[in-house]
Order: sequence, then C-alpha cells, then structure tokens
Amino acid sequence: MAEAIVKKAFNEDLNEDKYIDEGRFLARLYFEAESNNKDFLLKALDHVVERLNKEQEVDLLEAHMYDLEKSGEDDEAGDEAGDEVKEEKNQEVEFYRGLVMIKLFVRDFRRFLSICMRYGPSVIELIEPHEVELTFDQMQAVLTDVGEWSRTLADQVKLMDSLMNPETRAVYEQLLREEESCRVCK
Repeated sequence: MAEAIVKKAFNEDLNEDKYIDEGRFLARLYFEAESNNKDFLLKALDHVVERLNKEQEVDLLEAHMYDLEKSGEDDEAGDEAGDEVKEEKNQEVEFYRGLVMIKLFVRDFRRFLSICMRYGPSVIELIEPHEVELTFDQMQAVLTDVGEWSRTLADQVKLMDSLMNPETRAVYEQLLREEESCRVCK
C-alpha cells in the first residue's frame, strides 16, 4: 500500500490489552470514495473519520488517509469494452479515488455490526477477538437489528425506484425548487 498522506492518532493512552481482555472488538475498517473534486474527496473521507470518532462505545486508535489517485492511472488494462468506458469517463471529467483506514475498538459484536452496516466500509479486517460467544438474547437483538437495517435499505431502494417514475420525479423536483426558493427568500 502507498504511503499515507495523513496520519491521525487517537486515544493514545488507551490500554489496548485491557480492552482486548474485556472482549472488545479491534478492527481496521477501510473506506473508499471517488469524486471529481479532490478537495471534496478529502473532506468526505475526513468526515467519515470525524463521524466514527463521535460514535458512542467506539474508540478510534488511528486513521490513515492514502494518496488520492486519478481514476484509471493505476488500473490494469482489462477488456476492450472496459477500456472504452474508462476513456469516455476520463474524457468527460477527471475522477479521484481515495482511501482511509481506521483502526478502532468497538464495545461488542452488536455495536460492531451496527457500525459496519451503517457506515458500509469497503473492507473489514477483524483483529480481535478470535472467538465470540453470544447469549440467546444477544443473538435475538442482533437479528432484530439486521432486520431493521434490511427494511430501511429496502425502503430507500423503493424510494429511489419511485423517483425514476416521471410523475413522481416531477413532484420531487417541484418540492426541491420550492424549498430552494424559500431559502432564498429568508
């Protein structure tokens, strides 16, 4: 992996061995992002770090942001159709890719799963524990959480699908215009 361009340390006085003995989850989460604006991309990746740092029952240890690359620079030549798509994409606008690695402790499995489901890291590297024991009640709570997240995601997909309907999209765009005109009036 390339050299990190930004390294942040958190909770440097934290006793890692104690947290591991308590059964907390130690992991590295990797988040990738892509944007046509390099500054916006840096801010977006930093925002993920800031949000995670404010989460209850989560203790960040470090965050490393890696050099932003223009999309396609290091990509291997794939099939010809893939190359054509890349060329079209690069002709329209430049895109930058970025990566942030966040090493953290999380209180327990339920909270760790919640963080992973809500933040959607590209890669999850679990470091500790090597085994997890859950009571029946803990398993029930985790399954309930997963069901809620699944319903929320399904609702969001339905909403996006409904916005593809021309009539619904027209109403939505009208509401946005009205909201914008109200902000301008204030």
